[in-house]
Amino acid sequence: MKQEIFLERNSAILNFSTKYCNTSESLLSSHAFKKFLSKYIIKLEKKDTLIYEFLKSSCKKEISDTLIKLFKLLIIFNKKEITSLDEELGALLKNKTLLLEFVEGFYNYWRQFERYAIIRNQSSTLGLENINFIDSMNSFTNLVLKTYRLIEENLISEHNRVYRQLHAGVNAG
Repeated sequence: MKQEIFLERNSAILNFSTKYCNTSESLLSSHAFKKFLSKYIIKLEKKDTLIYEFLKSSCKKEISDTLIKLFKLLIIFNKKEITSLDEELGALLKNKTLLLEFVEGFYNYWRQFERYAIIRNQSSTLGLENINFIDSMNSFTNLVLKTYRLIEENLISEHNRVYRQLHAGVNAG
């Protein structure tokens, strides 16, 4: 089976031929997102951080699965609605400061990587795939930013007034 992401040291290679995410939900549901999230959680565990201890004590199941579930709900619902839907997630949401620190740290961790996208064509053409590939890289960048901003804004319960223009997608394709 072909991998949709390959992680090595500080490089991430995303295989858009295997899986391409075009919605926040598909991004959060992807194997690549879970793999990357798990790698960040392991990093926090090794550093023995307060954030890791908070997550470990708040999550009854696997931390990455619980966080993915929370993030999926945060792209749709506000904190109050989530708290009424799920007691475990409500407990996580009570410590907004540590949760925001985790989200910010995870986003910065993603950005520290050199991120590459690849796509494999079966035949040689006159370049239409190249144009679509560039569009898909731009769309992926917008998707990552949109997803991050939705999660963060729903955690703080207000819209940001200032947005950082940081490159969030892939660096090269």
